[in-house]
Amino acid sequence: MIAFKQKYSKYSLPAFILLAGSLVIIIILNLDIFSYNHSIPEYRGAAVLPGYASGKNLGLSDIDFLLDSLNRDSCVANLKSSALSFYQSLEQKKQGGVPILVYHHVCPEHDNRDISLKDFADHLQILYDNGFRPIGLQEFLTFDFNLKKDQKPYILTFDDGWQDQFRVVHNQSDNLVVHDDCAIKVLQDFNRKHPDFNLRGVFYISLDKIPFGQKKYVSKKLNYLMDLGFEIGNHTLGHDNLASIPLDEFDRSIDEFMKNMESEMGFRSLMVKSLAFPYGSIPKDEAKWDYLNNYSFNNDSHSFLVFMSCIRKPCPLPGTLEFENANHILPRIPVSKNTVYSLIKRDDIYAVP
Repeated sequence: MIAFKQKYSKYSLPAFILLAGSLVIIIILNLDIFSYNHSIPEYRGAAVLPGYASGKNLGLSDIDFLLDSLNRDSCVANLKSSALSFYQSLEQKKQGGVPILVYHHVCPEHDNRDISLKDFADHLQILYDNGFRPIGLQEFLTFDFNLKKDQKPYILTFDDGWQDQFRVVHNQSDNLVVHDDCAIKVLQDFNRKHPDFNLRGVFYISLDKIPFGQKKYVSKKLNYLMDLGFEIGNHTLGHDNLASIPLDEFDRSIDEFMKNMESEMGFRSLMVKSLAFPYGSIPKDEAKWDYLNNYSFNNDSHSFLVFMSCIRKPCPLPGTLEFENANHILPRIPVSKNTVYSLIKRDDIYAVP
């Protein structure tokens, strides 16, 4: 045994490095599912998440960067663990989809076009009583639901940035507080009543009006939402129909929106990682998609991870063939007064196994 150690000890470290490097290359070349978007520090996983989020597949030229980005001692172990857990959950992921609900106005009183605050509170309660729990978009993309067995994840989204979604007022002590008559107050009250109801969702803002009204509070509101756990999304500068406007207006519509968000949120504007198509109109022009897929704000590659449409069905889960074939376009379900009653009866909703 001593002779064996003396004979091979000088080769052990080089052999281990060679073996580890080979394993990394083999896994990446044979499992075309790994992706790393180094521009998203808010992602919880390491660089070894399946490639359903950023859309960028690693190749041989990226291996050095990957190794530099990870702790070298744990690189191979992390890759093996990620691949194993991904494939172990693949069958689970095929068992239904996740509803992405889209609200617009949430009015104090119900009218024919929008829902009331009471309707909204009723929706939250009905969904909660039937095992539904809200998750964030990034949690969805990384399959990091953190839910209990049989609970059903769903994503709340709000379009346009209307004042009835988020309104503030000075109370008797002259402190700025959330107004009773807005969606955020309903969500906060529900969270206080049900602590396992997380404050998650995405507010897709367009700048054809003052976001959430109340001009002097725009920055405070946007940052407050992010502090609570919500995300901000791009809904274009002027609520523009990207399917119909010419390509040479995309910079004005999309990039100018991002510059405005930077002026309101600073570095947090880099966390705007999704775009919702106004009117649900999906561009068909290949040149427009080349722009969208390669758009970069402040040299932040892959600025948009996903795009939101309005298709009345649950969103397929990341890692499934249906998700990958959708070109990162996620379907959303527009909400009316009775939408949730039909939603809870569907048999194509994912539940945590």
